[in-house]
Amino acid sequence: MKTSSESSKTFKDRFYRLPEIGIDYDCEFIIVGTDTDNVVVEGHRFIFAVASDVFKAMFYGELTEEKSVQIEDLDPEGFKGLKQYIYTSEISLTSVKHASSIYLAAHKYMIAELRSECFKYIENNIKPSEVLELYEWCETNRIISEFEALCSKLIKEKTEEVVDDYRSKYLLPCKPSTVEMFLKSPSLRLDSELQVFTHFERWAHAEIDRENISDDSKVASHFNDLKKHIRFLTMKPEELTSRVAKSRLLTDEEKRAIGCALMNSNSTLPDTLSPIKESRKFIPKPTPIVNPTPTPINTRQQTRRIEIKQLRLRTEK
Repeated sequence: MKTSSESSKTFKDRFYRLPEIGIDYDCEFIIVGTDTDNVVVEGHRFIFAVASDVFKAMFYGELTEEKSVQIEDLDPEGFKGLKQYIYTSEISLTSVKHASSIYLAAHKYMIAELRSECFKYIENNIKPSEVLELYEWCETNRIISEFEALCSKLIKEKTEEVVDDYRSKYLLPCKPSTVEMFLKSPSLRLDSELQVFTHFERWAHAEIDRENISDDSKVASHFNDLKKHIRFLTMKPEELTSRVAKSRLLTDEEKRAIGCALMNSNSTLPDTLSPIKESRKFIPKPTPIVNPTPTPINTRQQTRRIEIKQLRLRTEK
């Protein structure tokens, strides 16, 4: 006799067992691979149609698909996860990347409950070192509006872990649009604007190598759309002298313009530089909790207390 848990599992998998009782699959989805061979996922039209209006239109609408449906914008694991949820109302998520691929499938086929499950998993399990990669993946798949708030929150609260090379390997290969999003953040968990510039400069040097920009005269102009988000006018004079003045990312004209703007408030800056004089909000790093050092016990005093206690006991006897 089956236990209640076994019966529950059997009921949960009831649609998967349809071929066993003679109700064969009547459609197949061919997930076209890029790095791998095509993957075929079989299913039942009726079950898919009940789960999603997109599948309903696909199989029972005016433009009915043939038995085979080609899918070129999802990966196999994402579509398999979608099928698992449609057939069992459950999903087993193993990583942020796995949840992201299933989220994309749920987004495409308009299954809101599955999207919500995947988003919650990503929100609760994503590491700061994965944020920039997630942001670019969302941009590529045109779903950035759904994750922008989450990415911005983590960049704000965990900035060092997001951009530091020792914790995240994803800043240097980022796209310019991702770096711009970081530079436009009004609040960051860093110490100063100089740190913002330092991280930007690290990325820029990697970009120079990628783009093979050998002409120094073209280096500064290549980053005009990005360096205008650095608030140079909020930096200390010594920071400008020791670091910014030596950078290849600014032209001599831009460096002089910064100096003039600091000495004369009426001086104008070129469009490639930010006129903002108000510092962005830098969130202090959390103070580590240190266990208080126990007060050392004076051995001589402790010995004397023991002797007095023993003397009292003998007296009482």
